Amino acid sequence: ASLAGENHLMLLDNGQLTSFTLTATDVGLPAHSNQAIQGGDTLENAKILRSVLRNEPSAYLDTVLLNAGIAFFANGKTPSIQAGIHLATKTIASGAAMKRLETLIHFSQQQKERICQ
Repeated sequence: ASLAGENHLMLLDNGQLTSFTLTATDVGLPAHSNQAIQGGDTLENAKILRSVLRNEPSAYLDTVLLNAGIAFFANGKTPSIQAGIHLATKTIASGAAMKRLETLIHFSQQQKERICQ
């Protein structure tokens, strides 16, 4: 989902489909242009990911929060998108998301060493 304008979503609830639109401001996030979240090369993208997981305010963080909030809601983890955004914010701010990344990096490095031996 984008922070740049309207997102057109469909909700399936107990066999009923409901369509709705959602903007960043509808859920308390600032609007940003799509250009504000352009990535770069692998090094730049890794820096962006780490900044998001360090909870550094940016269009990147806001985009992650919106999409995670929608995912938590769609998966039934939270009763609303706003509650999903709150859960995502809490998870990132706690350092839990960064810890998961570090665990993945460590595991990946171990596998690489194992293959190269």
